[in-house]
Amino acid sequence: MKTYASTLLAAAALFALVVNLHSQGIVPKSTVDRLRDLKAKNAEIIEQQNATLLKLDEIDKAADQLRIFSKRS
Repeated sequence: MKTYASTLLAAAALFALVVNLHSQGIVPKSTVDRLRDLKAKNAEIIEQQNATLLKLDEIDKAADQLRIFSKRS
């Protein structure tokens, strides 16, 4: 009887903790909200890729100028 009561008490305490933790959890976002977040992240990545592409173009132009100047001398 003591083990039954202690097991029941432990189960009740565990249930109370789980309910309390669940009530403080993050509310799941809707599909539309998740898609908006993904769209924003994709836009940021595209901006970074464009900036990288511009830098690579500048490096390529600088390398071409070095090749031209090295052929002249």
